[in-house]
Amino acid sequence: MKTCCVCGKEIKDDDFYYGIDYKTFCCSEECHDIYHWSYIVNHKNDYAIIEGQCYRPGEYCDNSKFSGLAGRKITLFWNDKMVVTENLNYIGKVPRQYRLLLPNNAFIYDPEANRNDK
Repeated sequence: MKTCCVCGKEIKDDDFYYGIDYKTFCCSEECHDIYHWSYIVNHKNDYAIIEGQCYRPGEYCDNSKFSGLAGRKITLFWNDKMVVTENLNYIGKVPRQYRLLLPNNAFIYDPEANRNDK
């Protein structure tokens, strides 16, 4: 019998949500959301928070169909360095109850935005 990793409730057969590692289970969408965002809080250095939106820069993928943001090249200032990725995965808007725990920690660097073409 499976049990919910958030509330401990017993889970019946196919009535569950997988956790991020596919080894943990949640009994409801609400418990899954708690598990999901708590996981991100505990691994926050792996996630870029930009204007309240959560992203995860992924590894290079040679097929842009399967890359985050369709394989578009994005330059971030994140974790005190410039990071160039062609696989920026959108996770979602940070829920209100997690905003203090997941403050903005990155921004998209756009050199064109800083040009003075007068």
